[in-house]
Amino acid sequence: MYSTLAAAIALVVGATATVVSDPIICDRGPAQVPATSTLDLEHTVFDWGGYCEGWSEWSMTETVAGLRLDHLGGEPYSNVHFYRNLSTPSSTRSFVLSMEFEVPATTFNNAGAPSLVQALEFTFSRWASETRHEWAIQWVNVGMAEPGYRYWDPRFGWIDTGIDATLSPGWHRLEISGQIVSGGAKLRSIDVDGKLYRLNITVPSTAAPGSGDIAAVAVQLDGNSQGDGYSVTVRNVDLALR
Repeated sequence: MYSTLAAAIALVVGATATVVSDPIICDRGPAQVPATSTLDLEHTVFDWGGYCEGWSEWSMTETVAGLRLDHLGGEPYSNVHFYRNLSTPSSTRSFVLSMEFEVPATTFNNAGAPSLVQALEFTFSRWASETRHEWAIQWVNVGMAEPGYRYWDPRFGWIDTGIDATLSPGWHRLEISGQIVSGGAKLRSIDVDGKLYRLNITVPSTAAPGSGDIAAVAVQLDGNSQGDGYSVTVRNVDLALR
């Protein structure tokens, strides 16, 4: 599941709350226990944690616009995985995760200069009966003929959906719909800026010995070959469960 997480360090300044990462310890868990919330999951910053693959520094800040996720830079191709754990009903079989996210100014596919954003990943995971069901979508900006969306298959890694999308700087909306089926985790559809794509793709679930009955929403910022940093703000992070 997640590696051992250090206790959260929080700094409150006026109405703005910031969780600052430790430059040595990349992993930092939420300051609060999982809740049953399903709407406006970007509130509050203390409900979120983060960990990184490859050394990097990161922070999270509550702003008027939403929850700002900061990849502050580090090793080449390092990433920061921001997540919120949730307590969900054991009967949960399907979900719809929706959110708006702000893409920073970046080149595309390293055209003219190294692209700040390598990729952005959006996931919903459900652990039950020592099994992990995971639905993950990645907007990849570098390494494909055209920027676009891929989905995660634990057997083969990231697989192209065939959906091309060059995301201009500014706000975008993504909706992911999935369900637990006998064959594993079924990715029913994604909605990209109001355009619906029906996928109906099933990927196998994976064994998760010792895991509890829990769920998690996550956004991951993937760094570039230069180790540069960038920020993404999320808002209206909502989860519908059945």
